[in-house]
Amino acid sequence: MNFENSPEAAMQFAVKLLAARAHGSKELADKLYKKGFSSANVRHAIEESTRLGYLDDASFASMYVNELKMRGKGRLFIRHALSKKRLDKETVGEAMENCASDPEEELATAIETLRSKVRSLARESDRQKRRAKAFRFLASRGFAPDIIWKAFASYPELA
Repeated sequence: MNFENSPEAAMQFAVKLLAARAHGSKELADKLYKKGFSSANVRHAIEESTRLGYLDDASFASMYVNELKMRGKGRLFIRHALSKKRLDKETVGEAMENCASDPEEELATAIETLRSKVRSLARESDRQKRRAKAFRFLASRGFAPDIIWKAFASYPELA
């Protein structure tokens, strides 16, 4: 048997990836397949990593949600980012529930995110264009329209 495609080599590569940063199980499996490991060896590495506690989709999703919230992202962006990590819908739903921010917390995040953009928006003399740019800016970060309109109220130049 080729050592490079052994269960031990797959596990070693999985541990190396997980030491660098957390992964979801499907994301890790994709990387192992891309490296050339067989299905049986990938399955072994995933099962063993899970058994040892190195791999946990639920905790990965929760950590990722918190990271994105800290980076000023809204619920819509976060949900989309989780689905791009190929996590199952149940895990995504639980992560969104467990880490759900109340509307006031999300509004505060939107206001803080908008604060970083207000200075560059001030260069736009047309009020409507300024509002449209601010709206697109917050929408691209995953904030819902109702949160965006409420955030505008904190900035007289946008309201």
